[in-house]
Amino acid sequence: KAEDRAEAEAHITKLKDTIDRLKPIGIYTTYLERVLAQCEAEMEFSASPSFQKAGKLARKAVTEAEEGAFEHGKIQEEIDELDKMLKGFDKDGVDVSLSMTKMELAQTALSERKFTEAWEHLASARSIGSKLKKDYGKSMEKMGQLKAKIAEFEEKGVNTDELGKILEKVEAEIGTASWWEE
Repeated sequence: KAEDRAEAEAHITKLKDTIDRLKPIGIYTTYLERVLAQCEAEMEFSASPSFQKAGKLARKAVTEAEEGAFEHGKIQEEIDELDKMLKGFDKDGVDVSLSMTKMELAQTALSERKFTEAWEHLASARSIGSKLKKDYGKSMEKMGQLKAKIAEFEEKGVNTDELGKILEKVEAEIGTASWWEE
């Protein structure tokens, strides 16, 4: 039937438009492209059931793609927010390289439409980064107290050279992932 063909062609056109819209923003479209090829193959049979099948496949793929694009957008927003947070921590002196690596894994999973995996990597990156920032703050507070004690000892004439060397070593380690994991 002509109307079945026209309806299928409309859905296939929408599928092509969806692919063209999603691909440039980094959404994985290989699955959609396979469905498109399958739809186009069905259209070559020039029979009403084939047109209906092609239209149904295209319509379903567009619906799934739209749902995936919504999820992709939510995850990308979270990645952007986390990136900003981690860069702030890094600027404050916290070594967030482990969190950044987890965030990059989330970005990779997202580009492959592995949404659950992306959310898991994001949660891990946020948790590690937040813990590092918290521990870094506590450490800086304790070092401030230690510096005050060293100054107090110096005023009393106590040799604090060894304490100063230890303090310098600790300051070099504070905020690093290796320090946190120990």
